[in-house]
Amino acid sequence: MRPPGKARGGEYCRGYADDERMNMTLGTRSRRPTVVTALAVANGIVFLLWMALPFQVMAGHFLVSWDHLAAGRFWVLLTAVFSHNLLFHLLINMIVLLSFGPQLEA
Repeated sequence: MRPPGKARGGEYCRGYADDERMNMTLGTRSRRPTVVTALAVANGIVFLLWMALPFQVMAGHFLVSWDHLAAGRFWVLLTAVFSHNLLFHLLINMIVLLSFGPQLEA
């Protein structure tokens, strides 16, 4: 039986524990994905705003329509991304964002 970390022929085989130690010393393992976290928080805040503020106020700034674009409200093309109509919709999107986002941000 070979000792842990030893491959056949005597060459060293780095394992998961070695990667963890290396990442901890370089500081890469403890870095939190700040952009992903900010996007998740922004989505949650906008979802709460949809419940708290009048519909007309939120629709004027967070829904895309030809009328809004003709009026020069081009920001709705960006802000509509943060709008979720159901809690389930928000949760599924945040699960996917938090699953794939940190790898993309790294």
